[in-house]
Amino acid sequence: MTRDPIRIWGNWEEGYAIDLHTISSNYLGDNEYGHPIFDTKRSEIGELLYKLKYRHNKEIIDDIIKMINPFVSTWTKKLNINVIIPIPPSNKSREYQPVDIIAEALASKLNLYYCNNFLIKNSDVQSKNLDDKNVISHSMTRNKHFTKKVNVLLIDDLYKSGASMNEAVRVLSEDRNVANVYVLALTKARRS
Repeated sequence: MTRDPIRIWGNWEEGYAIDLHTISSNYLGDNEYGHPIFDTKRSEIGELLYKLKYRHNKEIIDDIIKMINPFVSTWTKKLNINVIIPIPPSNKSREYQPVDIIAEALASKLNLYYCNNFLIKNSDVQSKNLDDKNVISHSMTRNKHFTKKVNVLLIDDLYKSGASMNEAVRVLSEDRNVANVYVLALTKARRS
């Protein structure tokens, strides 16, 4: 890891992003279809996430877990985390969901309970594409509930505005057995 995790703020108890997603991005012009082309330099974790999400390289999951484990294992022990929950996907048509795969692998590495489909997104709206963050409000529902008190680690791939995480924490907090919610983003946008 190239730097210390970055503190992120919201309606959760404590949260971090492992690193910035991109270090620089320079516009090079447009391609033959009129789409902009950029020379993008990503952080180490940003590049791994890019390969997983957009190049469909699931073989790098172990590299991601090895990179984030030193910080996350110490942090989750200190916080007494019981369960890991991924942010629900906006793009449900993907062959696999990168955040789900990362959350499940991390839960397995840390010997924590992994709870998939606890939260469900009611729309395909992605907060990263929104100017009006109020649109994300009430876009998630809880599909399950806990039967005993738990501390939750909520995981997402990219922190930009915090809208999705804030909404997920709001919904999780409605479960009377959720004691505390902590958040972890693998990467953070440079401007957030």
